[in-house]
Amino acid sequence: MDKALIFFLLHCLLWPGLFLTPDPLPVAVHTSMPQAFEGIRSTEEAFSVFDPQHELEHPVQLCRDADGAPRLYYSDGSHCG
Repeated sequence: MDKALIFFLLHCLLWPGLFLTPDPLPVAVHTSMPQAFEGIRSTEEAFSVFDPQHELEHPVQLCRDADGAPRLYYSDGSHCG
């Protein structure tokens, strides 16, 4: 294969991903409650809750605003493990 063609294909595949910034929140959470998550700029795992019936650990996230002040907690079932 021609080197120029390989470069072009790599450029087209990789270039768009260089400018994407990761979303700080899981999509399912902030699309189902958009007003609650307005102004949230970061999340961190605060603690976890164990569900003995299903033997699952549920991580609970603490969401902070741009000033670093705590705004809300949430737990997303898709992160259970």
